[in-house]
Amino acid sequence: MADIPRPTTPESLAKQNINDVASERLGETWTVEDETKVVRKIDWHLMPPMTVAYMLQFLDKITLNNASIMGIKQDLHLTGSEYSWASSIFYFGYLVAAYPASIGLAKLPLGKFGRTDASLLSSITWGVLLALHAVPHNFAGLMVLRFFLGVFESVISPAFSLIVSIWYRQEEHASRHSIWSAGNVGGSIVGSFVSFGIAHITGFPAWKALFILYGGLGFLWGLVLLFLRPDGPSKARFLTPEQRELAVNRVSSFRLDRARKYDIAEIKEALCDVQTWIIASWALLTCFGNSALTAMPIYVIIALLVTGMVGAIMVRQVEAPQKGARFFGMLLFSKFTCAFPLVLSLNASNIGGQTKKTFASAMFFIAYCVGNIAGPQVFIASEAPSYPTAFATMIVTVGGAAIVMATLRVVLTRRNRKRDDEFGPPSEDITEESEDAQRTDWQSKKTFRYRY
Repeated sequence: MADIPRPTTPESLAKQNINDVASERLGETWTVEDETKVVRKIDWHLMPPMTVAYMLQFLDKITLNNASIMGIKQDLHLTGSEYSWASSIFYFGYLVAAYPASIGLAKLPLGKFGRTDASLLSSITWGVLLALHAVPHNFAGLMVLRFFLGVFESVISPAFSLIVSIWYRQEEHASRHSIWSAGNVGGSIVGSFVSFGIAHITGFPAWKALFILYGGLGFLWGLVLLFLRPDGPSKARFLTPEQRELAVNRVSSFRLDRARKYDIAEIKEALCDVQTWIIASWALLTCFGNSALTAMPIYVIIALLVTGMVGAIMVRQVEAPQKGARFFGMLLFSKFTCAFPLVLSLNASNIGGQTKKTFASAMFFIAYCVGNIAGPQVFIASEAPSYPTAFATMIVTVGGAAIVMATLRVVLTRRNRKRDDEFGPPSEDITEESEDAQRTDWQSKKTFRYRY
């Protein structure tokens, strides 16, 4: 059986005449139209529920801020520093759990009793913990809940990233990561309106109602998905038997679902691979600023980062009376966060080997947590309200992140060129690809090409 060939470089994707390519199995002919129909079905069954789940888990990041306006600090007798620690402790929990979660995901199959269930059970537990935020009466109780909230949320993003890498082809990763990550935007918009309405509740603390509502929604949505979730391309109930065959064979990386042995050699390879460190350093740098695009994601990432850097410069340098210009600068600055799903997709697309992929993902999210813990420290209270040190730090770190991404593109371009010179274009032999699917990107030099 001949699989649909993958392009050697992102530029060759546009030149590929896939209408002349078909795969045959069990006497059936699979056309490009058949594949498009299957991908559309997969999109409709995976993307909306993942997006809603991601939207709900994002709410905890804004709920504590909204709760502070509704009186949580007064009711729990929190000082300014205690409130800041209640926010930061979430990322300590995330940091502690990121690596163990990645190890667990590497050893689990895709669907039932596997990665999908792990992410959904984490969502359910997350919902319970968020609702329990209405219970504590002091700082210590809130800290415990915030810590474990971070622990269980640490599973969701890596699991979603792995799910995308198994259901979709390499060139489809960036757009799908962007779709479910858009839940952050939805969460911010919906959360603001809901919080405004709940703030007018009388007779019951509004901040408690907010936690109970969002936690309850997360719990119920997790239960719904637990019964609806697919068990993987080979067992997807929403596909016909013929479509399941196509879904399985169109993505060679699905075979990673069979390779669940945790390989120490792949960890060593990940630590020696410069792209792993580049992507992790990007997460660290950009998180200092946090309190047809798929063909060239790195160019898009750099553009978003430069836009964010320009926005930070405007906020810092424009005089305070010019509020319109400074507000526009803040809008520009916020655009750099749109690069986050694209960088996640680089991990999914450009790192082969299940252990190496999950370890690299753990490094990314560890750096993400360190950045989120350290970032708020540059907001010096005595410098309010302009915070010049904070914005100077953002300019440097976001600009540095753009340089890091440009460096990554140079590295990946050279690797692809070297492999093409040594082996020629990637082999289209499905047997060879099947064997390479369980190897790392370093071990599959003949068939693996990086996307940038």
